[in-house]
Amino acid sequence: MGKFKELKPCPFCGGQAVIISATRRDVYDMLQDGKFKMGYIEMFMARCSICGASSDYSRSLEKVAALWNARASRVIEEKANIARRIREEMADILMRLDEIARCEE
Repeated sequence: MGKFKELKPCPFCGGQAVIISATRRDVYDMLQDGKFKMGYIEMFMARCSICGASSDYSRSLEKVAALWNARASRVIEEKANIARRIREEMADILMRLDEIARCEE
C-alpha cells in the first residue's frame, strides 16, 4: 500500500471520518480461459462517525481516502458558493430597501 492521507472532516456535519474495512467473498480475478477466480478480498470505505455519510467501497485504501477528500472539498466549495450568492442577494435587497426608504422621505 502507498502512503495513506488523512481524511478531511465530513462535508455535511463536520464529523470525523473513519475508514471501515470489510472482507467479502467476491470475484477478484478472471483467468485466461474466461473462468472467474473467487476468493476473499478486503474492501474499504470512509464513513462519518456522526451522520453516517459514506464513500463507495474500494479495494484501495488510498483511493477511498482520495474519493472522500475530493467529495469533502467539492461540498465545501459548493457551500462557499451558496454563501457567496446569499451575501450578494442580501446586499442587493438592502440596497433596494435603502432606495425605497429614500423615496418615502
